[in-house]
Amino acid sequence: MLISIPTDETILIPENGKIDEFWHDAVRHGETCVHISLSQLIEDHLVMTLMEYSREAHFMDTPVSIHFLEGIEQNDLLRLTRAASVSLLILGLFPERLNRMLVSPAYLITAGRSSYDHLAHRLKAIRRNGEAELARQARDSFEPMARVLRGIRMKENIFAFPLSS
Repeated sequence: MLISIPTDETILIPENGKIDEFWHDAVRHGETCVHISLSQLIEDHLVMTLMEYSREAHFMDTPVSIHFLEGIEQNDLLRLTRAASVSLLILGLFPERLNRMLVSPAYLITAGRSSYDHLAHRLKAIRRNGEAELARQARDSFEPMARVLRGIRMKENIFAFPLSS
């Protein structure tokens, strides 16, 4: 069975209810399709991003720039993370939104990488070094992560892998 990706970014829940397995399978499939092997840390981070989207798709409603600016101004780690996540999800799963947003892919790449960079600096400043390292690696792996998300899609609006039973 294949599952459609709704164009309105509604929450996706697999029929078997095992969201983590679903996204792990999806990411591995995307890696295979685009011939990219993400590190285990980055693969897990990407799965967590997709799981967060599955639980709270509404965070995609706020523009990347708002998440980013509020994250910087308010020293809000969640907002910086969301700016990176939204950029990544739009580039990878919902590229058709770029036309409505009137921004280029380069804008989202810059916004996503900058969000991870600011996040890394803020986390290091509060001595959360492990999380800071993850943010640095995510910054450096931003474009490969977006390509893997693209690889999940076989053609417009269709996941290219069967759901697990």
